[in-house]
Amino acid sequence: MTILAHFDGKAFVPDTPVDLPVGTTASISVEAQKPTQQDEHEDRAQKAEPRFASLLQFSVDDPDAPSDLAHQHDHYLYGTPKR
Repeated sequence: MTILAHFDGKAFVPDTPVDLPVGTTASISVEAQKPTQQDEHEDRAQKAEPRFASLLQFSVDDPDAPSDLAHQHDHYLYGTPKR
Protein backbone atom coordinates (compact mmCIF):
# COMPACT_ATOMS: atom_id res chain seq x y z
CA MET A 1 0.00 0.00 0.00
CA THR A 2 1.34 3.47 -0.87
CA ILE A 3 0.04 6.41 1.16
CA LEU A 4 0.74 10.01 0.20
CA ALA A 5 1.23 12.17 3.26
CA HIS A 6 2.75 15.44 4.38
CA PHE A 7 4.89 16.21 7.41
CA ASP A 8 3.32 18.84 9.67
CA GLY A 9 6.47 19.41 11.71
CA LYS A 10 5.65 16.70 14.24
CA ALA A 11 4.04 13.79 12.42
CA PHE A 12 3.20 12.44 8.99
CA VAL A 13 -0.42 13.17 8.10
CA PRO A 14 -2.06 11.11 5.33
CA ASP A 15 -3.46 13.19 2.46
CA THR A 16 -6.34 10.75 1.98
CA PRO A 17 -8.22 8.43 4.38
CA VAL A 18 -6.34 5.24 5.34
CA ASP A 19 -8.29 2.01 5.73
CA LEU A 20 -6.43 0.47 8.68
CA PRO A 21 -7.61 -0.39 12.18
CA VAL A 22 -6.63 2.12 14.87
CA GLY A 23 -3.41 1.06 16.57
CA THR A 24 -2.04 -0.83 13.56
CA THR A 25 1.75 -0.81 13.49
CA ALA A 26 3.19 0.06 10.08
CA SER A 27 6.63 0.41 8.54
CA ILE A 28 7.02 3.73 6.72
CA SER A 29 9.61 4.49 4.03
CA VAL A 30 9.97 8.16 3.18
CA GLU A 31 10.62 9.41 -0.35
CA ALA A 32 10.55 13.21 -0.33
CA GLN A 33 8.86 14.78 -3.34
CA LYS A 34 9.60 18.20 -4.76
CA PRO A 35 6.92 20.61 -3.53
CA THR A 36 4.55 22.01 -6.11
CA GLN A 37 3.77 25.70 -6.42
CA GLN A 38 0.40 24.99 -4.78
CA ASP A 39 2.13 23.32 -1.81
CA GLU A 40 4.44 26.31 -1.37
CA HIS A 41 1.48 28.70 -1.55
CA GLU A 42 -0.43 26.71 1.09
CA ASP A 43 2.65 26.63 3.35
CA ARG A 44 3.00 30.42 3.09
CA ALA A 45 -0.69 30.87 3.85
CA GLN A 46 -0.53 28.61 6.93
CA LYS A 47 2.49 30.50 8.27
CA ALA A 48 0.83 33.86 7.65
CA GLU A 49 -2.44 32.95 9.37
CA PRO A 50 -1.23 33.53 12.97
CA ARG A 51 0.49 36.77 11.93
CA PHE A 52 -2.69 37.95 10.24
CA ALA A 53 -4.74 37.17 13.35
CA SER A 54 -2.27 39.10 15.50
CA LEU A 55 -2.39 42.02 13.05
CA LEU A 56 -6.18 42.09 13.27
CA GLN A 57 -6.02 42.09 17.06
CA PHE A 58 -3.36 44.80 16.91
CA SER A 59 -5.55 46.97 14.68
CA VAL A 60 -8.52 46.65 17.04
CA ASP A 61 -6.70 47.20 20.33
CA ASP A 62 -4.04 49.76 19.42
CA PRO A 63 -4.83 53.31 18.39
CA ASP A 64 -1.33 53.47 16.81
CA ALA A 65 -2.14 50.66 14.34
CA PRO A 66 -1.48 51.60 10.72
CA SER A 67 -4.51 53.22 9.11
CA ASP A 68 -3.75 51.48 5.79
CA LEU A 69 -3.65 47.95 7.26
CA ALA A 70 -6.57 46.66 5.15
CA HIS A 71 -5.20 48.12 1.91
CA GLN A 72 -1.55 47.24 2.54
CA HIS A 73 -1.99 43.86 4.29
CA ASP A 74 0.58 42.12 2.02
CA HIS A 75 3.16 44.67 3.08
CA TYR A 76 2.51 44.09 6.79
CA LEU A 77 2.21 40.29 6.45
CA TYR A 78 4.93 39.46 3.92
CA GLY A 79 7.08 42.58 3.73
CA THR A 80 6.20 43.27 0.09
CA PRO A 81 6.57 46.85 -1.13
CA LYS A 82 3.61 49.11 -0.47
CA ARG A 83 1.34 49.72 -3.45
